[in-house]
Amino acid sequence: MAMIGAFLGGPDTTLPVGKAGISLCVNTTDRQNLATASFTVTASGLNKTVQADASGRGYIEVDAGKTYTVTLNHQGSYENDDPQTVIAESRMQYGVLFDLFDYPAVSTMVTVSASFNGLGVEGVSVVATMGLETITGTTGANGQAVLRGLDIGTWTISLPDYDLSQSLLVDNLIESISFSLGGINVSLIGGSTAVTVSGQGFSETRTLDSGGTGLFGPVSKGQYTVSTAYETKTVTVGSTTIAVTILGKLEFKFTMSLNSTTMQTDPTGCFTYGDDAAGFTPLSNTRATLG
Repeated sequence: MAMIGAFLGGPDTTLPVGKAGISLCVNTTDRQNLATASFTVTASGLNKTVQADASGRGYIEVDAGKTYTVTLNHQGSYENDDPQTVIAESRMQYGVLFDLFDYPAVSTMVTVSASFNGLGVEGVSVVATMGLETITGTTGANGQAVLRGLDIGTWTISLPDYDLSQSLLVDNLIESISFSLGGINVSLIGGSTAVTVSGQGFSETRTLDSGGTGLFGPVSKGQYTVSTAYETKTVTVGSTTIAVTILGKLEFKFTMSLNSTTMQTDPTGCFTYGDDAAGFTPLSNTRATLG
């Protein structure tokens, strides 16, 4: 509590003997909330509130010989508003100034990253919870969401769409946490075939090359069906990418050796006759491919 002395000059002969004057003033760095401020002046036998004018000023005449406490009532988040004290002497003018200021807004910043196959995933919902507090965000094109204003403590950071969560101790202004989303890596046995992966609201069909592989995702935890026209498998995905092998189109290749000098084919390219020693001989099962 600050002690304020007379700063407005010597005795004021316009005041009656046994009286003192207190000029009240509030100032804010942003010059806001002045007209809504008021001053409560208390002492033995006195409790009076003085409303500030538009410029943040007020005035009160009090009895001399007493100690007065002046308390500022104000709106806004300001510092330096502790009550002040005046010891009043007869015919003296006193000034009480509340020079308020506010600190720049400083808050924690947590960066949450979501990636799949090394690339950021856009549009992933992020939820941070601690007790009754909840802060949400969504990842941008770079796969990151920035959450601000998390209090010091242990938070649960979740990606609800993917049923993933981690604990994060926030004890610095800047923190970060990363999530790698799961997927299904399909390996194809056989010829080029369309492969469909579906489940948990996810569905994608892609044609894989003969003997090729394809990474499907990102996907959330749960069961999925991986299928081709030749085989169907059910797999369970956790928090990581899993691998599955599945049959594609069956292809056969064969060679044929005839003791002949002349071969004939039909318009489709299939062998129909072979010229052996006995003449042209019909051939069976001679399709160029089987399928």
